[in-house]
Amino acid sequence: MGISLGGTAATYNLVGSKPLLICRAAAVKRSSSRALLFCSPPRAASSSNVDDIPLVAAKYFIKVLIIDEQMQQLAILHTREVKAIKDALQKQFGYFLREDYAYLQNDKQRVFIITKEVAKIELKNLKIDKLGLYFGEIMKNGEFRLSKEGTQVLVREAREHDAALINTVDLTPAQVKEYFQGQDLEMDLGTESKLVILFYNKDTIGCAKYKEGKILNFLPKIHRGEVIV
Repeated sequence: MGISLGGTAATYNLVGSKPLLICRAAAVKRSSSRALLFCSPPRAASSSNVDDIPLVAAKYFIKVLIIDEQMQQLAILHTREVKAIKDALQKQFGYFLREDYAYLQNDKQRVFIITKEVAKIELKNLKIDKLGLYFGEIMKNGEFRLSKEGTQVLVREAREHDAALINTVDLTPAQVKEYFQGQDLEMDLGTESKLVILFYNKDTIGCAKYKEGKILNFLPKIHRGEVIV
């Protein structure tokens, strides 16, 4: 579905393993200092200058991107910084992503992943709120806490490579209901504090912190509610 905005617009084709999305970055009046990147279903190209349009590949999905002068910039992480994230994931879960993504970080230590073709966009000239898939957060102690979606991406890729994950917890039906109600789970996983991946019947629930006999609930409120299992 498209959105009509005034001003100069540039269109980007987002191509990947998922169906083609066509997105347009449109600049609106200067007084609003805001632009919006939105996606629409694939359609036949009708523009006579389609060959002049830059191509950007996206393997999963790109959230709505709001560009505003008051918003923070996303920084593309360098090889050393990406390695630190991968090392943390290897230590925590026995696996890190093999797919060659670009890793971006905002000023809240949140990390997003997107195909490396994003480098074709001049991000330094934009104030960006969200771009790519929210993968996780860099913690002060050096741990990397996966988001719900980031956990699903990691688990899916590990299964595709027949890799065994560590620090995983299988929940019972009663525990799943408690977790989706926002409750911490009483559980004895030893004395060591650690991040764990939660499963129910092989379905990926998300990432949580185990500490002092409890699994602390990090599930966003938007995902909480009554669950029938």
